[in-house]
Amino acid sequence: MRALARFLYLSSLILWLGSMVYFSLFVTPKVFGTVTLEVAGRLVGALFPSYYGTGMVSGAILLLSALYLSAKGRGRMAWFNTALIALMLVLTLYAGLILHPRIRTAKTEAQEAGPGEKGRIYATFGRLHREAIAINTVVLVAGIGVVFLTAMRREILFPDGK
Repeated sequence: MRALARFLYLSSLILWLGSMVYFSLFVTPKVFGTVTLEVAGRLVGALFPSYYGTGMVSGAILLLSALYLSAKGRGRMAWFNTALIALMLVLTLYAGLILHPRIRTAKTEAQEAGPGEKGRIYATFGRLHREAIAINTVVLVAGIGVVFLTAMRREILFPDGK
């Protein structure tokens, strides 16, 4: 069972961080640099449900496997690592289930609004978009921290030495 938990831990961590890095550093800049701003916004917006879905599923599997492995040991670093994973998952759930729908709503309202309303609604869109960027950055940095802790602390993957 421990081997399965380690496999799930590593696989879900790799998938989650890999998808974040690929989407953020390669897909998004390429899309915005290739097509018009409007088309790029629609395309990237259409990809976000999958982006957040990958994070939610991978994060849940990662958290469950980390909890299992942490319960088998007694290292404080393993529990700190698990708390970091929980933070990543909570932020991803918030961004995907609450923040992203608000951003989509603000964008739709801005496109349909009259000239007097557009500025206010786009300001809301901008604020929400900056919040999403900040959250995704925190999740990515925390994920890099999880990779670092996992690499440096044997008890995270081998809590009982086996």
